[in-house]
Amino acid sequence: MIDCGFLSAGAPHSRGKRSRQMGVPVDELHTEPSVVVHQRSARRLGYGEIAGFATIPAVAPEIRPEQLKKTSAFRLIGKD
Repeated sequence: MIDCGFLSAGAPHSRGKRSRQMGVPVDELHTEPSVVVHQRSARRLGYGEIAGFATIPAVAPEIRPEQLKKTSAFRLIGKD
């Protein structure tokens, strides 16, 4: 798994990295197609930009099922 801070669908292990990159609290970030957004400052960070500082963790993080996005929040998977 590449820890680029965004490609893991909001997984908790990566949220700190994107929060540090943007200099904002992690709970103020959300994703839109192809970008991570800090609504209060209107700052956006594209996935391509994130690739520039992405790293591969030595050990994949443990993610509990309750930390995953609910299927009702999926934008593409399961949609016609």
